[in-house]
Amino acid sequence: MAALLAVCPVLAAAEEVALTLSSGEGAPGGVVNLELSVSAAGNSLPAALQWTIDYSPDDIAAVEVAAGPVALFADKTVVCNPMPGSIICIAYGLNLHPILDGVVATIQLTLSATANTSTELKLTGGVAADPMGSALPATTAGARVTILQAAGASAPALRIIQPALQSERARHLR
Repeated sequence: MAALLAVCPVLAAAEEVALTLSSGEGAPGGVVNLELSVSAAGNSLPAALQWTIDYSPDDIAAVEVAAGPVALFADKTVVCNPMPGSIICIAYGLNLHPILDGVVATIQLTLSATANTSTELKLTGGVAADPMGSALPATTAGARVTILQAAGASAPALRIIQPALQSERARHLR
């Protein structure tokens, strides 16, 4: 089989597992919900996955990850190890159930109050294994979060009452 894959790279690519992170938008200090999807080409469905999300800690204050529908359907658990600017996660289970195509994890980002106009999330370190523990080729695609700035968010206008008007109002109060 290895010789066949070396001669025909199209077949090798057909066994690839793709991890893709959706994009989103939110206001500074707000929450953005993203989805991590898995798509397996060919007959090799993964039974376990690993990925890393790298982000700017200046723009993103907190990251929470939960198992998505296809992970739950396959009776998999998603656990993560957060670090400043990065979070490494795995989806696994003590079973041979394959993870079907779909949303494997949901990611909740809390944007910092001083977040930029957009921030890039790099999805790296994609690893996949079949139900027997053999490695499957995996690719990753990151995302961009657009930070919505309030329109016309400038300093409040000062209200100046001219002295002539002030005097007029003062006379009416007497």
